[in-house]
Amino acid sequence: MTFDEIRELLAQTALQQQENATALEESRKGWSEALEESRKGWEETKKIVASNARAIEANASAIADLRELTAEHRRDFEASMEDLMELATESAIRHEEHATFIRGLQRENRQILRELRDRRRGEGR
Repeated sequence: MTFDEIRELLAQTALQQQENATALEESRKGWSEALEESRKGWEETKKIVASNARAIEANASAIADLRELTAEHRRDFEASMEDLMELATESAIRHEEHATFIRGLQRENRQILRELRDRRRGEGR
């Protein structure tokens, strides 16, 4: 290999190294930009996750409040149903008592009417 060939080979190698260095620098810039975008995306994701966690906590609290309110309404409803059943039972008992009383009055009335009729017949003779 001659001196000129070596110089040419060295020049090509230097040029290739320069191209490789330029490509490497461009690649570093690209990776750096991608990394920065990724960091921004990660920060935004962390904000969204934190916001979602707060929303989940608020929803869980609202669900707990709703369950408590539902349980309270269920207890009130059951108590109202018990009161209603008691009232209906008392009403049925009173109805039966009144019906018995009325039947008794009707019997007494028939008895009195018979006695009046018998007296009139007895007096009319």
